[in-house]
Amino acid sequence: MSYSMVAKGQGDTDGLEYVYSQDDDVILGVELIIKTIKMNKVSAISLEIGKVPVLSFGNSLGDVSMAQYVINNDKYESRGFKGRQLNVRLSV
Repeated sequence: MSYSMVAKGQGDTDGLEYVYSQDDDVILGVELIIKTIKMNKVSAISLEIGKVPVLSFGNSLGDVSMAQYVINNDKYESRGFKGRQLNVRLSV
């Protein structure tokens, strides 16, 4: 899951209105931006890493999309590993 990042002194002021000050720190906000499961996990990986990973490790059905994204990587040999809860066959 991804949460918002806010300035320590920002309070309830919208990020488009608040000006970061000299005494501020960036802290974790309380607003959930995106739940990183299924295709959202693939999108998050692509945004953060910018490349297709060569390994994936998952433990739920929310990780199947990530595993498929990884094992369908044509550039490098890749593997997807699953935990006990993930009883889905992944195709190569």
